Amino acid sequence: MKKIILMLITLILLTGCFKKEENKAYTKYQKLISELQKIKSSSENIPLNIEINVTEYENNILSYTALINKNDTEMNDIEALLIHNIETENEFPSIGIFDEKISLNKKDKEKGIKLTGYVEKNDKIDFKLLIKYKDNKGKTQKYYYTYNYRQ
Repeated sequence: MKKIILMLITLILLTGCFKKEENKAYTKYQKLISELQKIKSSSENIPLNIEINVTEYENNILSYTALINKNDTEMNDIEALLIHNIETENEFPSIGIFDEKISLNKKDKEKGIKLTGYVEKNDKIDFKLLIKYKDNKGKTQKYYYTYNYRQ
């Protein structure tokens, strides 16, 4: 009986910890969305190659993808978020906010980041991307990238 009670208490404590971390990540996610919505243009001198592609599918669905590749840039503890101005029930694609942050080192020259999402077909979509990371000196770098899709 004691073992069952101990297991239940452990389970309750673990569930509470996960929810707290989940809420913290969601709060950060909402803050980053608000920050991005205020951005009017791309940052200058972005040391990364960024490309946003939009593909139309038959059933009035658009797939959008942001590809982020580095130019010999050491990137540690990467966080990235891609938003758009179309109303949707889906979460915006991100990395390093709800999941573990990743790093790309000089040996990872061929690697990059890919954020993908889907929206209903629209002729005008304004995309905004935030990418934040620590460079090889431990200094935080933050860049904004905007892209206006027009069909």
